[in-house]
Amino acid sequence: MRFTSCLSLVLATLLACVPTAITAVPHTPEEKKQVLIPEGELVPLQVFAPSAVATETADWGHSVIGVPEAWKVTKGKGAKVAVLDTGIDSTHPEFAGRIKEMKNFTTSRAGVEDMNGHGSHVAGIISAGENGFGVVGVAPEAELYIAKVLGDNGSGSFAWIAQAIDWAIEQKVDVISMSLAAGPRASDPNMRAAIKRATDKGIIVISAAGNGGVTEYPGKFPEVICVGAIDDTKQLASFSGRGPEVAVVAPGVNVRSTYSAGRHATLSGTSMATPYVAGCAALYVSNCRANGSTPSPAEFRKLIETQSADLGAKGKDNSYGWGMIQPAKMLSPLLMPPPRKITLSKDDFTPAGWQKLQQAMPGLKTITLEFEAISSPSAKPMPK
Repeated sequence: MRFTSCLSLVLATLLACVPTAITAVPHTPEEKKQVLIPEGELVPLQVFAPSAVATETADWGHSVIGVPEAWKVTKGKGAKVAVLDTGIDSTHPEFAGRIKEMKNFTTSRAGVEDMNGHGSHVAGIISAGENGFGVVGVAPEAELYIAKVLGDNGSGSFAWIAQAIDWAIEQKVDVISMSLAAGPRASDPNMRAAIKRATDKGIIVISAAGNGGVTEYPGKFPEVICVGAIDDTKQLASFSGRGPEVAVVAPGVNVRSTYSAGRHATLSGTSMATPYVAGCAALYVSNCRANGSTPSPAEFRKLIETQSADLGAKGKDNSYGWGMIQPAKMLSPLLMPPPRKITLSKDDFTPAGWQKLQQAMPGLKTITLEFEAISSPSAKPMPK
């Protein structure tokens, strides 16, 4: 079984510098049996030369899901994200200082370099750096670990995916992002075993729902966070995979990000929504570490369930899952300072004492009292 990236078409080599439409790579009948091309959606694509992106912008999806608010807390520092895709444009200026390790699992003669553009686009949504031009990722301070598992025509194998997941475990990554799909019935036990090894190590595994209208593997595996796509009006994308496995949705229509040959491009697909969630996972991981807590796939999934913006039918549904991801709200429960233990004297149980405590601890609203036995107890009500 072979994989295809979650775009509506396998893309041909692009013309260099001007906005252009992309045509499909022709396939032989045998290749059509092996490569699952998402049906029914012709994705418009524009490619921009470096000179066309002289100023830095955050894509529309950032504001819709609240990324700027999350940045007040963290930008992903220290989080390690593995991107399993078509490789990366390793010399793209947006990735300067972001890429920590790279490995090619395919037979591509180009090695880990991205000859397709899809992997570079995905990686940029996660962690394109803040550098004054182009775009900025959801977690611009996160570290990238690049595993090329899809060849230059956008297809790959179960074995390559499983090997790359085990490599990501060895690298001690925090998040694995997979913008790929193998169809609704293409379950592979070896790949699932690799995914389980990753989640058992505390790695958050995220994959695309697919573009064929129904959820696809590996997104269908229960250990995976399965991601659907919405547009800028928060409506489900027509191509987005639907099914009980969908956990959450994120921006996936006309998303601008990095591309091959130092360029930028606009693409649509659940492939674009997936790195949005991976970037949010990086913010979550970074925030956990800063607060001295341990991130976990179970907690991240619970935050998706409780902190996403409900869309569509009330509660969880097969189209939107638990709703639209909201990274700032996912971080909020972690921002509360740990409890402080203080010793109170009888003089503190007065209006003047309460004012003194509030000055010492701004924002203080509640005190939980623990009493020790004393010879002659005396209790007074806390002033309001």
